[in-house]
Amino acid sequence: MADIITLTDKAKDYLIGIMAKSGKRYVFLQAKGGGCAGFKYDWSYPNEEDLDQQDTYIPLKEGYTLVIDRYSAFKLIGMNID
Repeated sequence: MADIITLTDKAKDYLIGIMAKSGKRYVFLQAKGGGCAGFKYDWSYPNEEDLDQQDTYIPLKEGYTLVIDRYSAFKLIGMNID
């Protein structure tokens, strides 16, 4: 399921940069109800003990990981993040 979204190298570098500044190794992406298209995207830093094995883990590089909420995954299929 790690192929549900595509991240450009630019997006990966950006996410790694903000995680490095925050001291976090994971960034969490959720699609929630709201926004003009019916969804809004929520980015947060999860605590490692709050991570769920059923979430989707997308390794970026240098030990940083994008985590997609298991309930949001189907809403994000085909998404391209640049």
